[in-house]
Amino acid sequence: MRLSEQIQNQIERELTVTTSRSQGAGGQNVNKVETRVTLSWNPAESSAFSADQKEKLSARMKVRLTAEGILMISSQRHRSQIQNRDEARRRLFHLIEKALQPEKPRIATAPTAASDARRLKSKRKQSEIKKNRRLPPRSDE
Repeated sequence: MRLSEQIQNQIERELTVTTSRSQGAGGQNVNKVETRVTLSWNPAESSAFSADQKEKLSARMKVRLTAEGILMISSQRHRSQIQNRDEARRRLFHLIEKALQPEKPRIATAPTAASDARRLKSKRKQSEIKKNRRLPPRSDE
């Protein structure tokens, strides 16, 4: 599912963009220029989606959301702030598209005969190993 231009524009109006210095090697460019871009967006307060879509977004992205429910995406791959901003926007839109896609229903399948045979063989082997650990029966003579 591709996000429409209208939805993308609405999301962009709701974004908070912050910049900071990138990490790692890079000489003066890294030391002087704020090229890392961090986008912050709150899907629960977005006016671009319906209540059902907001719920689906929050549920599917809950591991990426902060305690306040804010999604943060950072990019520092490029030397240019503009390129990093575009990269972060692309990643955000891709995440949203993935979260809104309908889940494929799981089709239950039966185990194959070969996998059943492997499982039973493994169980027999484990049983033999445990049987050999036992003490031999005592003979009272």
